[in-house]
Amino acid sequence: KPQKLSKNVMIIGADVHHKTGKMSTIGFVASMNDKISQYMSLIEQAKGEKIEIMDKIGSLVERALRNYQRLNNCYPDTIIFYRDGVSDGQFQAVLEYEVKQILQTFKNISTPDFEYNPQFMEVIVQKRISERFFSKNQKGLFNPYAGTVICEDTVSEKYWDFYLVAQKVTQGSCTPSKYTILYNTTDLTENDIIEMTFGQCANYYNWQGTIKIPACVKYADLLAYFVATSLDSRQPVSDKLVNQLYYLWSFIWKLLL
Repeated sequence: KPQKLSKNVMIIGADVHHKTGKMSTIGFVASMNDKISQYMSLIEQAKGEKIEIMDKIGSLVERALRNYQRLNNCYPDTIIFYRDGVSDGQFQAVLEYEVKQILQTFKNISTPDFEYNPQFMEVIVQKRISERFFSKNQKGLFNPYAGTVICEDTVSEKYWDFYLVAQKVTQGSCTPSKYTILYNTTDLTENDIIEMTFGQCANYYNWQGTIKIPACVKYADLLAYFVATSLDSRQPVSDKLVNQLYYLWSFIWKLLL
């Protein structure tokens, strides 16, 4: 983590999985400790097969915050939310609908004796993009090194965004991930945000190196996919599992089902 990042930080990842003939499934994962190694995993069913905007994101954030308080005897004073699965045309809808819900959640937690107003940042993660970048030396073009950041010339003028190559790719051309800072009240610098994002790409339990996206986003993606494809959506996941990464063992679950 960047040194400037608070000890009481919560990092959230969220994604939506669509399955034909079923409701959309929201995967929501939030870190529960200062080392960002323990997570709370929640799911929510969304009406419609292609719904991308999260209708109940406020209630999911509130459950995560109250669970964090129960485990740590305090609420996080910094919240970083990595939101996957949003196209450029949906940025304004996310800002006006989802971010507004989350900010209202902070007010719901406040009491007459306690005003809860954490630093909050929402980052849109886009991993299915068409842009490709190459490094060049005397021998020709090659894939950029892991940790390469592109934040000039090809980026947006409306939002602050950047491309990050988190993995070392030895075959084919690598696809970077694009990160857009949609909302930010933290005091983190651009370098802090980039360092934190790259660090979280190395925080995934099922791989010994870096992955393409931050671990919390990968967990949310796996959670939504697992619940949508392997579990009965009419049966809620047991409360005993919400603090476990049970979906990382999905290949064993499929053998048992």
